[in-house]
Amino acid sequence: MSNFNPADYTLLVVDDEEDLAEIIAEELSEYGFKMRIAFGAQEALGIIQREPIDYVISDVKMAKGDGMFLLTGLQQHELHLPVVLMMTGQSEYSETELKNQGAAGLLDKPIEIEHLYEQLKKHFSSLQVAS
Repeated sequence: MSNFNPADYTLLVVDDEEDLAEIIAEELSEYGFKMRIAFGAQEALGIIQREPIDYVISDVKMAKGDGMFLLTGLQQHELHLPVVLMMTGQSEYSETELKNQGAAGLLDKPIEIEHLYEQLKKHFSSLQVAS
């Protein structure tokens, strides 16, 4: 039986649409997760290097460094974090390209928070079973 407790995990939401990032963070914090927000990939990499982050939820298409830039930066710094990317139908990257670059998964915008919560719960519960 899993003892999954969202309060044990810090999530980072990355989106250059500040209102959207804040809404996603607020809704996930209602489940108990500790939340951080970045408004671009460069800012996200700085946070990840300074603070313990357990999971990243990032937009693909952003003006201040896109999702691919974030994935590449994580690899260059050998920061192994699950990154789920949010996509609209307008990304210049294919799902295959993003997964080959290290994306743990993809979500369609607009995000269904309950579905995302279930994915997070499944992910963190599987980590507990493995350890």
